Amino acid sequence: MPKINANLSKLLRERGLRHNYYRRYQPRKFMEPMFDENCLYLTDGANWEDLVDKNNINMNVKNTKRYVCCFTYGNTENAALWLLNANIKKEDGLMIRLPKKIMKQIIEEAKNSKVELGRFDKNNKFIKEKDKVKIEDAYITDLYYTTNRIESGIIIATYGENHITISEKEYEKTIQVSKAYPWKYENECRLIVEIENKGTKEDVLKLPLNNELVQFIKNNCIVADPVHDFKNKEYKESQLKGNIKFR
Repeated sequence: MPKINANLSKLLRERGLRHNYYRRYQPRKFMEPMFDENCLYLTDGANWEDLVDKNNINMNVKNTKRYVCCFTYGNTENAALWLLNANIKKEDGLMIRLPKKIMKQIIEEAKNSKVELGRFDKNNKFIKEKDKVKIEDAYITDLYYTTNRIESGIIIATYGENHITISEKEYEKTIQVSKAYPWKYENECRLIVEIENKGTKEDVLKLPLNNELVQFIKNNCIVADPVHDFKNKEYKESQLKGNIKFR
């Protein structure tokens, strides 16, 4: 079983930039407002369903706070994520499919941005509580998945299709980009934005996108779910259109 000798965090960031496309699945009511407002919303994990991940995302930092927007990679659409993340059994869903060059542009522009922090109200409207917050770092990263087997300070994990071993010390340094093995089906990578933590309690970060970039995304990168009919919207058609039916 191979052991990771290189800096694991650096390796995952390098791999995170190699994907050809980055997909994100959400209910339509959550995704459309982002692009109407020229932004991406990132969260600190406070409302995540994975309680371990929720606890880990900001565990190993004191003066920095991380906000995350989760994506998935792969050559095709993910039927499970249409169902689970976009909730298409109950409502309209959308997927954004960002090419590598667009993700790189988002990251580079983010590094020079000042952002708003706040929260969502009960109607999912963003409520600003702080503005002009400077970003310290922004990057995309792959994740690795642990099997929770620890042998003599060594953790057994999976990255891609390979089983790897990492030291407990390296695990503690990279815990924010690890998940339990049952989540591996997501093929997740994360856009992470870091800010200085000054007792920051706001759980949502509003990352601005320039208008030209947003127009490109609207015209080329938004896919309608395979189940519902979208009237008066010029969205791309899902690869699964006509192949899913709910009873």
